[in-house]
Amino acid sequence: MAEEKEDEQGRFEAMLAQALGDDEKALVHRAAKDLRKAARTDAVGAKASFELNRNRPAKPRRRQPKRQG
Repeated sequence: MAEEKEDEQGRFEAMLAQALGDDEKALVHRAAKDLRKAARTDAVGAKASFELNRNRPAKPRRRQPKRQG
């Protein structure tokens, strides 16, 4: 009878741990998610900047001074 109680308690603890998940896993998952979000935001900003500047005419080249000598 004592073993059945312990088995039941063990099963409950295992089920609870599975349902709650591991804090360390959750933190790693959250960090990866934040990193992906930041990369996506940077990419969207870079694309918007590129699209704005694509139609702008290029700046004229700076003239190099002639050498004296």
